[in-house]
Amino acid sequence: ADLRLLVNAGGKLRLEANGNFALSANSVNDNAWHFVALVIPAGATAGGVSFYTDGTLSVPASSGGTAPLNTATGNEIFLGTDGNTTRYFSGLLDDVRIYKKALSKSELDALMAAMAVAPPVPGYAGWIDGFFPGETSLAIIGLDADPDHDSASNALEMLLGTSPSLAGDAVMPTSGIVGNDFIFSFDRADAAITALAVKLQLSDDLSSWPPANDIVIGTGSSPGVTITDQGATDKVEIAVPMTGFPKRFVRLRLALP
Repeated sequence: ADLRLLVNAGGKLRLEANGNFALSANSVNDNAWHFVALVIPAGATAGGVSFYTDGTLSVPASSGGTAPLNTATGNEIFLGTDGNTTRYFSGLLDDVRIYKKALSKSELDALMAAMAVAPPVPGYAGWIDGFFPGETSLAIIGLDADPDHDSASNALEMLLGTSPSLAGDAVMPTSGIVGNDFIFSFDRADAAITALAVKLQLSDDLSSWPPANDIVIGTGSSPGVTITDQGATDKVEIAVPMTGFPKRFVRLRLALP
């Protein structure tokens, strides 16, 4: 039987084994290093495995299949791909190990400590350091900096879930008129939900932006703001009433909380 450990589109660890699967509860797609392990006890089904992530050992968030997993397979071992030339891991791997027994949490804790894995740095600082490790210049890592020169600031790249080191990959917000409302929409990466303070500001003349008119984008939907979960991103749609206004201007403001 083939055993595959991969990271799915939502950033979760996923075990696949000939139609059986198990999915972790934690995500690891935040551009930070993580210590992860898949623990398969002898004779276990997919629902009986455990995922270890940065010191936490947990059962699958979901699983399927009842056949015992065959860890005695003689098939080839692939790292960074499953052998399919069109499917590759997007990220970095380091110090990959396979043990002939199911390690306990204390054994995994000792391994992680021996490897001196630092806990992920939270928020914007951890996110930007994943692209520019050790960089201190605000011209490179600042919220308003644009190191890839694609007219999208670092803050906007984080909001949209794109790379500040790769020009042109940002899918910019869109807008349009629906009925009597101006609709402003964008996809927000899950990593940005608590890392950035986001608001849409309104003006009638481009010179004054009254704070009372600000529309704050929170974790969930609110009056005038519809947020729809899409997995690793949320669709954010903001309706700005136009009735009674001959013209209105909007701008998106991003800051640290």
